[in-house]
Amino acid sequence: MILHAGPIQILYDRGFLRYLKYGDSEVLRMIYFALRDENWTTYQPIIENEHLDIQPDQFNITYDCFHEEDGQRIYSWKARLRGYSNGTIEFEINGLALKEILRNRAGFCILHPIHGLAGQPCSIHHPDGSTEQLQFPFHIEPRDPFKLIQRMQWKIDGRAFNLDFEGDLFETEDQRNWSDASYKTFCTPLTIPFPVLLKPGDTVYQKVVFKPVEQLSILAPKKDKIVIQPIDQKLYSPLIGIGASESLDFQRDLVFSSIKNLQLDHYRVDIFLKNPDWKIKLLNENRKALLLHTPMYLVLHLNETYKEQLDDLIQWKKEQSIQPSSILLLSEGKPVTLAAVVQNLLPLRSVFPKTPIGAGTNFGFTEVNRNRFDPSGLDFIAFSVNPQMHASDDLTIIENIETQEEMIRSAKVIFGESNAIHISPLTLRMRFNPNATNPQKKRASGNVQSDPRQLSPFAAAFTLGSLKALSIGGCASVTLFETAGPLGIVSETGKTYPVYDALQLWKQVSSGLFHSISSHPLLVDSLFSQKESLKTLTLINYTDEPQKAYIENTSFELNPLQIKTINL
Repeated sequence: MILHAGPIQILYDRGFLRYLKYGDSEVLRMIYFALRDENWTTYQPIIENEHLDIQPDQFNITYDCFHEEDGQRIYSWKARLRGYSNGTIEFEINGLALKEILRNRAGFCILHPIHGLAGQPCSIHHPDGSTEQLQFPFHIEPRDPFKLIQRMQWKIDGRAFNLDFEGDLFETEDQRNWSDASYKTFCTPLTIPFPVLLKPGDTVYQKVVFKPVEQLSILAPKKDKIVIQPIDQKLYSPLIGIGASESLDFQRDLVFSSIKNLQLDHYRVDIFLKNPDWKIKLLNENRKALLLHTPMYLVLHLNETYKEQLDDLIQWKKEQSIQPSSILLLSEGKPVTLAAVVQNLLPLRSVFPKTPIGAGTNFGFTEVNRNRFDPSGLDFIAFSVNPQMHASDDLTIIENIETQEEMIRSAKVIFGESNAIHISPLTLRMRFNPNATNPQKKRASGNVQSDPRQLSPFAAAFTLGSLKALSIGGCASVTLFETAGPLGIVSETGKTYPVYDALQLWKQVSSGLFHSISSHPLLVDSLFSQKESLKTLTLINYTDEPQKAYIENTSFELNPLQIKTINL
């Protein structure tokens, strides 16, 4: 539902405010509140008793919100949202614990868009009356750039806006670290110990006030239709691979045949050298790689006895003909590969002289950003990506596609242009939670990793958008999902999912890919390909509604989540 607070337009979405805009300019991405448990898992909101008083230039909304665990209500909120004709918006919440729970966060989060703010000034007012003149980070900042915030003021297109906070102290993090396309201002500084035990009857009160600093006239949006514009900028596709299924030891001929037909660039295999049967598993996975006609991307997990483990591998390799396309060295249980491992690569190179060797993390970009190491002697840096670290709705996942480009660029700044950047793997859901308080929650279970959208056209659209973003950023290699099963690209019997068809399409267009820009990239994006005299445009509808896109003066109708290729 579209709301207006005078000159400010807002999308009201399931109790929260998204896309606060003045004209075509996005001023804030989202204002919402959340309850997160001791492992940073976000409880889903349940909204009841919603009352909406909507006027042409103002609104007044109230509702009750609940969170549940194991079918029982554990926390409640009373929310009030008011929009005024001068552009002021107030969002007020009163929280109440209904049961004893551990929480890491309870209260407001405000998302700021990257576009229009990266590198721009921001004035931070502190509770002690002091003010700092800072700026939103351009490259991804490893630590929180703004702290102890009572008010923040920034400009979009020369117009200033304020955010005032009541009820808690706030600070800002660069959410691109976790693949989110935003900066996030959140309640309760991380310097305050957590988790916090909430007892029945404990309360939270917070209020956020957004306000233009000066009076704004009504400014109607100019971009009222979706326009696609090809750009004369050649893009280069990363090498594309697939991960070995961790839950399914596929053997069916149809599975092999389907995946082999994609002619992928690698097959990721994870080997834990502490396991006594690692040689048997490696030979078995190498056999699969040969059957797939796909080079093996070997990921070696090392523990504290890494020297002995690598010596064992080196001696064994002298009797084997295994030739992986890449070797990624990871230190088991550590945020990133240990420096001592990175500094002693010569013995490994002696038996794999032509194989690129890399290091990094099995977790996300945050780990390599916050735990930087000397990349001398390495050929590539690797980390994983998933778009659901903080929210799981379709719109947030599509928003987060653009961050993949940002992560590649920032990684090149950190580790140097000479080091290739690998995304391995890219998944729809989180595989690990390195920040979980409970050690048993650090690795996500198969059910948690599985997302029903993996089998749907949504995953196909997300995959094409991601490959485009990674190409723009200059990614060298990406491992996508797994082979078969609920985390894969085909079923256990070899039946292909829509994401499989998307990879086939990418293979067809990527060799002649050029940049293209959409006026509404969260609705429809595009792939523009030119091979000799043949030009094709692939339109990707990210939404579950019909869309119409324009190329010059020609319009094209798109069904929900449709991917349509047009010869130009």
